[in-house]
Amino acid sequence: MIGGAPGTAAHLKERLGPRGADVAAYGRVDGLQREPFVDAIVLDGVDLVDGTAAVRRATAAPLLIIGPDQAVAATCLGMGADAWLPSGSAMNLVAAQVLAMLAKRALSPPRTHLKV
Repeated sequence: MIGGAPGTAAHLKERLGPRGADVAAYGRVDGLQREPFVDAIVLDGVDLVDGTAAVRRATAAPLLIIGPDQAVAATCLGMGADAWLPSGSAMNLVAAQVLAMLAKRALSPPRTHLKV
């Protein structure tokens, strides 16, 4: 998780931890550099356009953005964010969206093609 209220990260840890998820929270996008692997990212409370661009430069992991502005959300979705929720969304909805992104990623066929 990048940005957002401490309560959001704590709630995600509580909801996703029992499912085997390791939730890490950082104040800025450069916190991603500390993680060797990322399954999904929640971007909340930071500059969403710059944050989305930085995340997409670093990883193709599913990205949920949380913010108040629908126009900004549309821009971020066009830049490769996978989902958007408005600011103030219920924490259960945020956790459910992350779980849905993780499930969708698990069902996606691998993108690697090997020719012998």
